Amino acid sequence: TKAPEAIIDSAFLQYFRQTNGLTAAQGTNSILLSNGKTLWLFGNGHIDDYDALSGLIACTTNVKNAAMLSDSNFTMQTLNIGMNDFIPSNEHTKYFTPLHGYEYNDTVYIFAKKEGGGVNTRTYLAKFTMPTLQYLSIDSFNFNNTNYGYTVFSDTAKGFCFIYGLYQPNVTSDNAMYLARFSLTT
Repeated sequence: TKAPEAIIDSAFLQYFRQTNGLTAAQGTNSILLSNGKTLWLFGNGHIDDYDALSGLIACTTNVKNAAMLSDSNFTMQTLNIGMNDFIPSNEHTKYFTPLHGYEYNDTVYIFAKKEGGGVNTRTYLAKFTMPTLQYLSIDSFNFNNTNYGYTVFSDTAKGFCFIYGLYQPNVTSDNAMYLARFSLTT
């Protein structure tokens, strides 16, 4: 059997064409929230640098991570405050790339990788209030030299969250995929 050819969904793409707020970004993950909105997470991004005269944006990104919120009509809202990263870092040369996340009770949890030098095998978890998505904190843990959070599935009916991770992530070697499960209620 032949796999179907992938095509660009130009109608859906138009929802992300913005001339203010987040105008372009790299990579994305989405989290469906309990209020019917979708949280979109991005890596390096451009905020408010669209030049209407030329129809272009700057060559260099001005944030290391970004987020948008969309409603059922795909009205998009940039969540970064000014030119600040959505997930802030308190280290000058290091920053976070959001991976994936989940919502539980009154909190949205977002897994992230720390970037900016050296291999980092810690897992980071940023916390945001729900529904306002105000940043609360970021915690880290080192578990078996694995970065967790590339894909997250929460099964609230059974009370568990499943997260995929890469063991000793490194672009020059083979990465083993791990799956972890934890209780949402503890």
